[in-house]
Amino acid sequence: MWDATKRYIRFFRPVLFLGSVVLLLLSCSPTKYLDENQYILKDNKIILAEKSIDKAELKNYAVQKPNRSILGWPMYISLYNMVDPVKEAKRDTKRAIDLKEKNEKRSEKGKKPKEDPFYLSRWWRNSVGEAPIIYDAYSLKESNEGMLAYMRNLGYYHAQLIDSTRFDKNKRRAIVEYHFKAHTPYKISELNLKITDKRIDSIISTHTKLKIPDTGDLFNAYKLDNLRYQISKLLQNNGYYGFGPDQIVYFADTLKETMETKLDVELYQTTADGESLKSESHFPIHYIKNVSILNYPYHLEDLQEKDLKVQYYGNDSIAFKYYDELSFKPYLLQRRIDIKGDSIFKQDDIARSIRSVGGLGVFKSVHFKITPSTEAIKSDSIKLLDVEVQLSPAIKQSYSIDLEGYTSSGTIGTGLKFTYTHRNLFKRAIFFDVSLNGKVERSSSNLADNESILAYEYGLNSTLRFPKFFAPFRLYKFNNKYFPNTLINF
Repeated sequence: MWDATKRYIRFFRPVLFLGSVVLLLLSCSPTKYLDENQYILKDNKIILAEKSIDKAELKNYAVQKPNRSILGWPMYISLYNMVDPVKEAKRDTKRAIDLKEKNEKRSEKGKKPKEDPFYLSRWWRNSVGEAPIIYDAYSLKESNEGMLAYMRNLGYYHAQLIDSTRFDKNKRRAIVEYHFKAHTPYKISELNLKITDKRIDSIISTHTKLKIPDTGDLFNAYKLDNLRYQISKLLQNNGYYGFGPDQIVYFADTLKETMETKLDVELYQTTADGESLKSESHFPIHYIKNVSILNYPYHLEDLQEKDLKVQYYGNDSIAFKYYDELSFKPYLLQRRIDIKGDSIFKQDDIARSIRSVGGLGVFKSVHFKITPSTEAIKSDSIKLLDVEVQLSPAIKQSYSIDLEGYTSSGTIGTGLKFTYTHRNLFKRAIFFDVSLNGKVERSSSNLADNESILAYEYGLNSTLRFPKFFAPFRLYKFNNKYFPNTLINF
């Protein structure tokens, strides 16, 4: 009989615990510490007949957003209200005085002062709980301005908005409703690319992936801004180094009677001071003249003590600069750097080279420094660039020791694990990892008895990762394009 009762208690114990927690949270009413004229914001409702407009996006422009809830219940407010704010304010005052006295004593001893010590009640309110969002009528003006600005950017320049608030005095809740009248939007009737540079005009006109608005499309500022970034990226990959979206300027002529917009697109050049000037001439095309690699030493003091050495490798005669010795084999980078000397500048080649070199896992930082070339050229339409790949090597070797203790199913045990890691074996970016671990378990009922030992466990694990794919046939193009790894565990 007693055994059956214990089984029932064990079975219902989690249920009883969970029920107690729920009752405790329910006892902490979300409106427990509200003043007489305060209401918790329950929801922001968007009332709009135009189905093509994203209501969820409009909601994001509301300054006040309701608290999180679970199945309609503001659980996080209940967690927040478990701490009495009046008592917490008194505790904070006392804590500030105590902390000031402690820091004065620490400064006398030459120790650093403690700035933000941990307090359980403060952590509970600020991290676990969530302060109730109290309805603020003054925030509606800012919300309305943000929502109407969003509508104008979509082309609805004559949209109207009226807000209203419903109050539930029993539950102390407030629901704000935003009533929109979209009216007729502006549409693009004509789009002209007024580009003086014939090469750029040809690049933009022939590129089919650009999302250029068609006649009859809405005058959408977000899509036009996205087009600026697409064009700037396209030009950066066709030799126009440093070309930014701010150099693409729109001129819109709106006709209120027909709700039409005539749009002109022009390109501006950027001066050395960062000012944008209208271009009346051609934009210069940038070519990469020289590519070099600077391998910083493991120890920064070698920068002062040792001279810089330079060696040239490969058919491209890439200059490898180093102070002590190269921390890698040159062929590793020759395969992973897509940029070559005397080639047109492409931003995607730079980005891909940074990812592939960083993917070796042997460098702490990878930086491509691009500077104007010192070699002069008698042409205003062409500019030369030098690229220096600056590499800071990561720590080659490391080890760790882990000690653990555990108990399970009437046994108690302890374990030790030793791990050695080499991230650049033979300077070929080969990752090597070996782990030696051992465990001892014995019965927890009779620890004094030597015969209570249950088991010994030990093992050896090792990993080798090569920065290429092994195959019975040559895969130079595949390895140089996708940079796969081969992982061997034993």
